[in-house]
Amino acid sequence: MQNHEDFKAILPAPAAIISLLHYYAPWSLPCRRQCLVLHEFLRNCRQPPQIVPIDVEIFSRMAESTTIQSIPTIIILSHGRERRRLVGLQPLEVLQQVTAEAAKAAVFL
Repeated sequence: MQNHEDFKAILPAPAAIISLLHYYAPWSLPCRRQCLVLHEFLRNCRQPPQIVPIDVEIFSRMAESTTIQSIPTIIILSHGRERRRLVGLQPLEVLQQVTAEAAKAAVFL
Protein backbone atom coordinates (compact mmCIF):
# COMPACT_ATOMS: atom_id res chain seq x y z
CA MET A 1 0.00 0.00 0.00
CA GLN A 2 1.42 3.32 -1.02
CA ASN A 3 -1.36 5.82 -0.33
CA HIS A 4 -4.76 6.36 1.28
CA GLU A 5 -6.64 5.25 -1.86
CA ASP A 6 -4.84 1.90 -1.73
CA PHE A 7 -5.78 1.62 1.93
CA LYS A 8 -9.45 2.35 1.28
CA ALA A 9 -9.48 -0.30 -1.42
CA ILE A 10 -8.46 -3.04 1.00
CA LEU A 11 -10.27 -1.79 4.10
CA PRO A 12 -12.50 -4.59 5.31
CA ALA A 13 -16.09 -4.41 4.20
CA PRO A 14 -18.60 -4.09 7.07
CA ALA A 15 -19.94 -7.49 6.05
CA ALA A 16 -16.63 -9.11 7.01
CA ILE A 17 -17.31 -10.79 10.31
CA ILE A 18 -13.89 -10.33 11.95
CA SER A 19 -11.04 -8.14 10.75
CA LEU A 20 -7.82 -7.04 12.42
CA LEU A 21 -6.21 -3.68 11.70
CA HIS A 22 -2.52 -4.02 12.54
CA TYR A 23 -0.85 -0.64 13.07
CA TYR A 24 2.93 -0.95 12.93
CA ALA A 25 6.24 0.61 11.89
CA PRO A 26 8.73 -1.54 9.95
CA TRP A 27 11.70 -0.33 12.03
CA SER A 28 10.09 -1.34 15.35
CA LEU A 29 11.31 -4.61 16.85
CA PRO A 30 8.04 -5.22 18.78
CA CYS A 31 6.11 -4.64 15.55
CA ARG A 32 8.27 -7.10 13.66
CA ARG A 33 7.76 -9.66 16.42
CA GLN A 34 4.00 -9.02 16.29
CA CYS A 35 4.07 -9.82 12.57
CA LEU A 36 5.58 -13.22 13.35
CA VAL A 37 2.85 -13.87 15.93
CA LEU A 38 0.17 -12.83 13.44
CA HIS A 39 1.57 -15.25 10.84
CA GLU A 40 1.45 -18.06 13.39
CA PHE A 41 -2.08 -16.99 14.35
CA LEU A 42 -3.20 -17.22 10.71
CA ARG A 43 -1.66 -20.67 10.31
CA ASN A 44 -3.68 -21.91 13.30
CA CYS A 45 -7.07 -20.44 12.26
CA ARG A 46 -9.78 -22.55 10.68
CA GLN A 47 -11.50 -19.40 9.43
CA PRO A 48 -8.81 -16.73 9.46
CA PRO A 49 -9.89 -13.13 9.83
CA GLN A 50 -8.80 -10.50 7.37
CA ILE A 51 -5.66 -8.77 8.64
CA VAL A 52 -4.93 -5.29 7.30
CA PRO A 53 -1.36 -4.09 7.94
CA ILE A 54 -1.16 -0.31 8.35
CA ASP A 55 2.26 1.35 8.34
CA VAL A 56 1.83 4.36 10.65
CA GLU A 57 4.47 6.34 8.80
CA ILE A 58 2.71 5.99 5.44
CA PHE A 59 -0.79 6.27 6.90
CA SER A 60 -0.12 8.79 9.64
CA ARG A 61 -3.50 10.51 9.17
CA MET A 62 -5.26 7.16 9.56
CA ALA A 63 -3.29 6.45 12.72
CA GLU A 64 -4.17 9.88 14.09
CA SER A 65 -7.86 9.53 13.25
CA THR A 66 -8.02 6.22 15.14
CA THR A 67 -5.97 7.68 18.03
CA ILE A 68 -3.07 5.26 17.71
CA GLN A 69 -0.60 6.35 20.37
CA SER A 70 1.66 3.31 20.58
CA ILE A 71 2.75 0.53 18.26
CA PRO A 72 2.08 -2.21 17.66
CA THR A 73 -1.66 -1.73 18.02
CA ILE A 74 -4.27 -4.18 16.78
CA ILE A 75 -7.89 -3.12 16.42
CA ILE A 76 -10.38 -5.97 16.20
CA LEU A 77 -13.39 -5.15 14.05
CA SER A 78 -16.62 -7.08 13.95
CA HIS A 79 -19.00 -6.15 11.13
CA GLY A 80 -16.96 -2.99 10.61
CA ARG A 81 -17.15 -1.79 14.23
CA GLU A 82 -14.31 -1.64 16.70
CA ARG A 83 -14.78 -4.33 19.34
CA ARG A 84 -11.37 -4.43 20.99
CA ARG A 85 -8.04 -2.62 20.91
CA LEU A 86 -4.79 -4.33 21.84
CA VAL A 87 -1.74 -2.15 22.47
CA GLY A 88 1.77 -3.57 22.59
CA LEU A 89 3.15 -6.94 21.59
CA GLN A 90 0.40 -9.56 21.99
CA PRO A 91 1.00 -13.29 22.39
CA LEU A 92 -0.71 -15.85 20.20
CA GLU A 93 -3.06 -16.92 23.00
CA VAL A 94 -4.43 -13.40 23.44
CA LEU A 95 -5.11 -13.05 19.70
CA GLN A 96 -6.91 -16.39 19.68
CA GLN A 97 -9.01 -15.48 22.72
CA VAL A 98 -10.07 -11.98 21.64
CA THR A 99 -10.93 -13.01 18.09
CA ALA A 100 -12.97 -15.96 19.39
CA GLU A 101 -14.83 -13.57 21.72
CA ALA A 102 -15.44 -11.10 18.88
CA ALA A 103 -16.71 -13.90 16.63
CA LYS A 104 -19.15 -15.08 19.31
CA ALA A 105 -20.39 -11.53 19.87
CA ALA A 106 -20.77 -11.02 16.09
CA VAL A 107 -23.32 -13.85 15.94
CA PHE A 108 -25.68 -11.79 18.10
CA LEU A 109 -25.44 -8.59 16.04
